[in-house]
Amino acid sequence: MVFTNDSSGKAGAGRLGRFLCVESGAGFVLGGVAATLIAFVVLRTGNVGGSGATTEESWMFYAGILLLVSFMPLTAFSHRRFRLPRKNDEYRRIMERLNSAGIEDAATFTVLDEKYKTWDYLLPLAFVSLFSFMGFVVLFQNNADILLSGLSFFMNESPVDHKKGSLLAMVMAFLGAYVWSIQYILKRLVTVDLPPGAYYNVGIRMVLGAFVALIFYHFIAALPKGEFGLGNVQLNLVPNVTCLQMMPVIGFLTGIFPQRAILYIAERFKFTSDGPTHADTLPLDMLEGITQFHKVRLSELGIENIQNLVKASLVELILKTPYKPRQIIDWMVQGKLCLFFHEDIVALRKAGVRTILGFKLLGDQGLLANLSHTSGIDAARLESVYEIIKESASNDRLAKAKDCLHSV
Repeated sequence: MVFTNDSSGKAGAGRLGRFLCVESGAGFVLGGVAATLIAFVVLRTGNVGGSGATTEESWMFYAGILLLVSFMPLTAFSHRRFRLPRKNDEYRRIMERLNSAGIEDAATFTVLDEKYKTWDYLLPLAFVSLFSFMGFVVLFQNNADILLSGLSFFMNESPVDHKKGSLLAMVMAFLGAYVWSIQYILKRLVTVDLPPGAYYNVGIRMVLGAFVALIFYHFIAALPKGEFGLGNVQLNLVPNVTCLQMMPVIGFLTGIFPQRAILYIAERFKFTSDGPTHADTLPLDMLEGITQFHKVRLSELGIENIQNLVKASLVELILKTPYKPRQIIDWMVQGKLCLFFHEDIVALRKAGVRTILGFKLLGDQGLLANLSHTSGIDAARLESVYEIIKESASNDRLAKAKDCLHSV
């Protein structure tokens, strides 16, 4: 897609976008369904639906799985065929306003190439569809015995069958990852932000969640009875209940939050150091309005913390993410305030100051002494920060961008 200021460029962009959307028609369904059909032919010969399943039951088994698996390729088709053309006009309006206001060297971004063709989606869709198909086959085989039996699937035997326990942990993690993926893909479909990398991200999360759950299973299997803590929540289990009996729930949550499970295990083994020289990481969680989905999307652009966000290009973030300009600007001006006040940011918010622009306004009005009294932060520190930021050109550009993009 090409965004220019002349009418011929706009018309050309529209024709190119429509051509690419029509051309992408069957490609996405082919990418996902082809992989599932291959697995279907291989597994169908083995009567995976159960040794006692009738032909009708077997076909219903695979039809249900194919319906679940088809979600991914159908969202890609919907994105390319229907949603993507609508984004063109919105981007053009944003670029025209940024150019007219002289916010930044927006000429660098006046051309947004159509990076992804139909065939770019085939490999990631085939990858995620094939893995999903295999996961659902295991999950639903033998009348969904693993899914419906829960802990009795492996705890009814003496001694405990750890092979079955490991399998339960992996398939429940897959299910958790799939549930998370549905939300993730739908959010990106609604915001018209579905590049091929989104499907790689989903597939990798399924694989990662399954194997992290396997390792987590072996980890908690070695713990004494009743001993288990997750983050700041301690599960006070009765003496006759072990962590293994929570495995279906733990496996499911591991699929949704695999990184948290990894961090928990790492902390138990002291793999990370919290020495006195450890720098503040300034996580994106410090910003108001940031969710797990936002963090995942921003991480694809190399933005892992507040410092990365503040130093990023506003125009690039507007063009390469699905978020509204004013939302991005709000995150950036919040982040600038966090860079100066770190742990005192909560006190400033309670005092009514949540962005660097709001802080500068109070400084311009000579109200920093009142802010010091309200927030409990040393007045000299507030004055020092104000002297640093009062002539900041980057803050002025963000303020201008916020004003000129107020209706976009």
